[in-house]
Amino acid sequence: MKPFDHINIFHIDAHGMVRADSVPMQNAFRDICSQEGFEDHLKATLNRLDELESLARTREVVNREKPDRSGGIVPVQTYCAKL
Repeated sequence: MKPFDHINIFHIDAHGMVRADSVPMQNAFRDICSQEGFEDHLKATLNRLDELESLARTREVVNREKPDRSGGIVPVQTYCAKL
């Protein structure tokens, strides 16, 4: 998206809001956003982005004891390192 911002197709502000840089582009945005199913598609896209971002922030820490003590069971501890 940054290349489009740099060539003045649209502008992304510090809060992530997108604004068209021309009236025809703004009209195209309105047309796309008014299409049937756009809200559902947008929600699904945002949910998927949240899932992908959470994968980058979550790490697994595994502590394994010798098999004769734990019977081969491996406890898993998961933590989320949010930035």
